Amino acid sequence: MNKEVMILELASLIRSLDFMQEEQEFIKSKLTGKLDSTHDITILNWVEDIQQQIINRELAIQLLKKDIQQLDRMFNLNRVVGSIDEDQISQFKNDKEQVQYLENDFFVWKNNVNHQLELTSLNTN
Repeated sequence: MNKEVMILELASLIRSLDFMQEEQEFIKSKLTGKLDSTHDITILNWVEDIQQQIINRELAIQLLKKDIQQLDRMFNLNRVVGSIDEDQISQFKNDKEQVQYLENDFFVWKNNVNHQLELTSLNTN
């Protein structure tokens, strides 16, 4: 596997994780607005649950991002001299699969949350 291509892919994986973090921040701000405008216990419990899910997702993203950044540093240190060993290739493939899983799961989750936010907005108006 070409080291330069892997370095570019690692940068892309980090950008994907950053995007998910930004989107979660946007959802958090929507949830805060929902908390400020409702007194319905069902909605309050739902918002609390979604906020806990965001915390859990954030932790997963941060841990994966740290792993990818470490691998990126190793590749960059060995850019001129040295080769990539099988463990590094395996780690790269594993990190890439994990980011793809998180992305797919995130987009389904985000769509569900946005749909529920729209429904609760309709019910409170």
